[in-house]
Amino acid sequence: MDIASRNGPNRVLTAITFLAISLFLFIYLSHSWSLTFLNEDFDPNQSGDWLINYSGGFIRRGLMGEILDRSVPQSVSIIVALGYLQILILGFLFASFTILFFRSTKSPAWIMVCLSPAVLMFPAVNPEAAFRKELLPLLALALLALGAKLGIRLWLLFASLAIYTLAVFSHEASIAVLPGLVYLVREFTSSPYARISRIANAYLIGISLVAGILALRFPGSQEQIDAICTSWSDRGIGNCYQGSLAAMTTSVLDSVDFLFTNYYPEYFLYLLVISLAIFPLFLVRFLPQHWKLAVVAVLVLLPLFVGAWDYGRWIFIGFAELSLVALALESRKKLAPAINVPLIVALGYAFLWGFSWYEQVFREPLIQQLLQQLALIT
Repeated sequence: MDIASRNGPNRVLTAITFLAISLFLFIYLSHSWSLTFLNEDFDPNQSGDWLINYSGGFIRRGLMGEILDRSVPQSVSIIVALGYLQILILGFLFASFTILFFRSTKSPAWIMVCLSPAVLMFPAVNPEAAFRKELLPLLALALLALGAKLGIRLWLLFASLAIYTLAVFSHEASIAVLPGLVYLVREFTSSPYARISRIANAYLIGISLVAGILALRFPGSQEQIDAICTSWSDRGIGNCYQGSLAAMTTSVLDSVDFLFTNYYPEYFLYLLVISLAIFPLFLVRFLPQHWKLAVVAVLVLLPLFVGAWDYGRWIFIGFAELSLVALALESRKKLAPAINVPLIVALGYAFLWGFSWYEQVFREPLIQQLLQQLALIT
């Protein structure tokens, strides 16, 4: 029996395992979130962040909320409409990782990349942060990663540009995925569109700069917050002055002071989280070969770690970005064969540790959370 035939059943088992787990994670997250939004319970972060709009004039993070406010009739619950949209976006992201996984060698090392507590396992471990706006830029990146195998077509390129534009004017943290977008456009846009790819990358960089500057110029005033709150109240949403909306008036200096006063030195433990999260990228040979891209990604993310305290979310964005790029490269057979890892080790890596989106660093892994929930039921 040759190596290929011996590895065949192992690949099938690994593929079935990945498919079952990813499907479970998506259903688990969708169900838990639907219990909130179908009751029209307002989450000031997971709903509120998306509903910031231009009722008081132009303001950072307002584009998505303005589109929702204008497109969802007053007779329809905007919380419910948003909830379904969030599940749809998360579903596409999970589907993208699944398709890309099946284009890989389907080895346990790739399970560690995709189901890492810093990638698809992160929202399951942190359901309070599973449906934040970082889903939008990751959606734009996932479209390009899917197109890499046969060369990114124009419709995929334009769709990604449109979604990224929406994302950067809906949350400035979306700029974090810019290195991955630029890299995929440069490397994998179909050869007949080489000139268009250069224009697209110039647009990505330019729109990111514009969005970043406007975010600094229009951070949000109390008058604007009051106007947004009024628009929410007109839709039956109470408790406006908390969560993401309340944080809009916090200055950068106040945010930095709050971060270092309340969360350091404990937040240095996130360096251990990053060390654990980066390990699978070495196993699939993405690193050290593509270290330059990783360094640029870190540099773009760095301002978030200085001025905002949701460290877990920023780690999730960074590693989801690098994982999608790695999967795109693998779909084109541009990575060396992954290091062999037993499936049980890969599953242990995915399920036996976790970290929080903010405040405390480490958190109960998903398997422990599920057991605790089961104990409460019984």
